[in-house]
Amino acid sequence: MRILLILLLLTAAPVLAQTPADAGGEVTSTDQAVDVEPGLADTRIAERIAQILDATGWYSDASVRVDDSIAFLDGTTTTTERKTWARDLAAKTTGVVAVVNRIEVEQAVELIAAMPATLDQARAEAETCSRCDLCAPRRMVWGEGPTDASLMIVGEAPGDHEDQQARPFVGPAGQLLRAAMAEAGCPPAYLTNAVKHFKFRQRGKQRLHQSPTRGEIDHCRWWLDQERRLIRPRLTVALGASAAFALTGRRAALTSRRGTLEPAIRGGDVLITWHPAAILRARSRGAEMRAELAADLSRAAGLAKERMGAQGVRGATSL
Repeated sequence: MRILLILLLLTAAPVLAQTPADAGGEVTSTDQAVDVEPGLADTRIAERIAQILDATGWYSDASVRVDDSIAFLDGTTTTTERKTWARDLAAKTTGVVAVVNRIEVEQAVELIAAMPATLDQARAEAETCSRCDLCAPRRMVWGEGPTDASLMIVGEAPGDHEDQQARPFVGPAGQLLRAAMAEAGCPPAYLTNAVKHFKFRQRGKQRLHQSPTRGEIDHCRWWLDQERRLIRPRLTVALGASAAFALTGRRAALTSRRGTLEPAIRGGDVLITWHPAAILRARSRGAEMRAELAADLSRAAGLAKERMGAQGVRGATSL
């Protein structure tokens, strides 16, 4: 086995010598013996690493390519630690003898730019956003509500009614949400969406809603982070899977998570519940899901009130 490893590393050496010029990333060799499984194809190794990276929900536009047992990682993430984690994962994978880590830390670049000091400034900057293809010529729908709200409620994206009125949650799903909030005794809350533009496909005169992609949610997370940073809610509620992913970075199924608290990527807690649009689409379970939404909102209102009393000052959420 030791002779086999030496031969493999000698074979890879000329390739490693050529990679830095066109890789534009960090090259890291494994520091432990590599158990190369005979016959394990490069494509299978790449698929295995890519599946794990995708499952974490930490990486945008992630891609993995393996050539001659050398893993090339591409994509973006939000922290240096997560970039390093991806490198270490690939390095420890059977069949990998070296790693070219080209994953970029997007947040580190964004923090160089001055963050908006107020919600009005953030909104004005969002109006000219060009982070993804949804930005132009679609209308930007910003959040609304008290700037010192103890409770923030986040949906997926504006729909047709919201796009026309440039306000969140004014369509049928929004009406259901507002009714459930009143029933639950929610305090005045700040309402917003994970993505600020209406995504649709045209069918005749109709504009049919389309869910935003993971990449679109990732790009728009910057604005959601600014809203949370400036408002500093005691608790944030995620309506549906897209909002839950935007806030927590996790893509696990919603059914088992509904009604639970999870940590947000930028700090603070997130209570996960149904999106009212899903309730409207539900048939046999519609009434049950509606009751669960109201119960979750009631719990959220209680937690927000409790934390307001316990802390006494603003600053529950740190970003």
